[in-house]
Amino acid sequence: MILTLWGRVELRSAMGKPYREELQKLGRTTEESYAFPIERLKHAVEDSAGHGLVIVASGGSRTPAQYLAEIHQERLGRPCQVVTPLIFQSSASYARGCVWLLSAGGRNSDILQACEHAISAGAQSITALIGSEDTPLQRALAGYGASRTVAFALSAGGDGFLATNSLWASCLLLERAYQAAFGDLTEVSVGEVEHLLDWAKTTIEGLPEWGGDVVGIGDPETMLGLADLEMRATEAALANVWVSDLRNLGHGRHFWFADRGAATAALCFATPPYLPLADRTVALIGEASPAWRIEVPFAGSQARLASIAASMFVAQRMGDRIHRDPGRPGVPAFGEQIYKLAVPTTPQHAAASFDEQIVIAKLGRHAPSLSEAEFASWLDRLRAYRAKLQAADIPAVVFDFDGTLIESSRRYEPLEPSIVDELRRLLAAEVHVGIATGRGGSCGEELRKQLPQDLWERVSIGYYNGAVIQPLSGLEPTAAEPDAVIQEARERIERYVLRPGRGRCRAYAQQCSVSLLDGRSLSEAWCEVAAALQDLVDAGQLTVWQSSHSIDIVSAGVSKRNVISTIAAQANCLPKDVLCVGDRGRWPGNDFELLQMPLSLSADQCSSAEDRCWNLAGTSRRQVAATCYQLKLFEASKGLLRFKGRTNE
Repeated sequence: MILTLWGRVELRSAMGKPYREELQKLGRTTEESYAFPIERLKHAVEDSAGHGLVIVASGGSRTPAQYLAEIHQERLGRPCQVVTPLIFQSSASYARGCVWLLSAGGRNSDILQACEHAISAGAQSITALIGSEDTPLQRALAGYGASRTVAFALSAGGDGFLATNSLWASCLLLERAYQAAFGDLTEVSVGEVEHLLDWAKTTIEGLPEWGGDVVGIGDPETMLGLADLEMRATEAALANVWVSDLRNLGHGRHFWFADRGAATAALCFATPPYLPLADRTVALIGEASPAWRIEVPFAGSQARLASIAASMFVAQRMGDRIHRDPGRPGVPAFGEQIYKLAVPTTPQHAAASFDEQIVIAKLGRHAPSLSEAEFASWLDRLRAYRAKLQAADIPAVVFDFDGTLIESSRRYEPLEPSIVDELRRLLAAEVHVGIATGRGGSCGEELRKQLPQDLWERVSIGYYNGAVIQPLSGLEPTAAEPDAVIQEARERIERYVLRPGRGRCRAYAQQCSVSLLDGRSLSEAWCEVAAALQDLVDAGQLTVWQSSHSIDIVSAGVSKRNVISTIAAQANCLPKDVLCVGDRGRWPGNDFELLQMPLSLSADQCSSAEDRCWNLAGTSRRQVAATCYQLKLFEASKGLLRFKGRTNE
């Protein structure tokens, strides 16, 4: 037992900003949030559409985190969980899926440790929304392939003691991103946001005076604002506040008013559908305590935003009542020390050796179920595969593109310098390079931008999953009418799989690609597409593959292995001597055929084959970072790659 003695605490009064001035800047922050380029955040939302989210945030960032959870669940039907960094780090199971990190500053140790945990657990994807630019959190994620950061800066500058403008901007940016991603949603315009800010200010200024504790009571669309009020009141010690929804209040919590009625005020935020219930509840509470019902005359996202705005202005009223500026309450020395405490390493975070990480990357979620003897046998298979690579002279490499040479989460952006350097190194050493991609001409266009023209002659591209193979120096593939079986596939998908406004099917000569934005995961989409085309697949007329972001349907004879044959002929070698690198090596991944070749490496998902398709980068690197790391394991000289088994990193 630890006994502590308490007494008067000295506060540092200079920390923070005048809260009233921060509230006055919300209008300008609204304008800036609507002027901010939204494409990057929109793509993050689209890539998250088929998944439930684990959203990590602390302090004031928990309000936009809960806002994200509610709009994602409402619009896509996927459950989300908001957790603090400490809870997030308590189990790897939190970190293996689709992770979002929300932070106003991107610098505090808690969010940085959460980021490290997500990377070490091999998160499927990590998206960070940061209210500051050039932060340690951005740098920590830069090397993790399946990640995307969206950082913004406001003219209001950083927040004071309470999260205000960064919180408001984060909510608005998330709202805009979901509107942009899903065109069938009702738009919340900048004028409507300005109107609800005016409503919140006027409404809260009109409240009568109250004293003592506050109980916030809300409905499904206003509970978010009341939770925000609890955060503000607690962090700035403005009042004792607890919150409840309109019905949970009836399960015992009403006794608070019976016992402490004179020292408690009830504040109820209710949208129009819940007004009858709210009025009856407030009337009954009024028999014991002062109670007010505030109609929030909005719905959906506007109601959520209005409740948050109202919370901000209620906090100002609370501060005025006790003569305290909520934005500058003062910080005790022990508070600063608590803020800087680190999370201890727990037993489940015990580091695996690097070879053990490679086995875990190979087997994925099956790895923890292995016995010690089975795990040891997989380590032996790893050593055997390394020996196989060491014995090979490799004159050519065939790469997948998205998820291998360019991050799937950044596929609308240029190639990263790190992978361009590796491609140049191979080509300068006269190693032949092939690209097997589901894309059309955009792949060749990007490579021609990044590679010197004198290296183009040793590069060939298999567009549309190998349907059209051309040298990089040649013309882009020309558009052609889809063949009959692809036409039939498109018609069935549009009839049986797609939902209006929530996806698309693009058809080319011998391929069509399906993207869904309706909450179905890629695995679910693959099953539905495969079922709709089952007879054509059984007849050998089509194959259905799953990429990192779409479902690809290709005609008979179309295969990424066609690219291997072409490159092998150019390099004057057998196809088995070509090194193949992709990211979707597990069936039905669209690199499954490519990575079934004897010499193959994965930048992400691996097959269970013992003698091929290993990810030698382990669990902490994915996609481009994994590709770069594994290429550095090879020396390139005189037209050959030779495996040396180590890097200089």
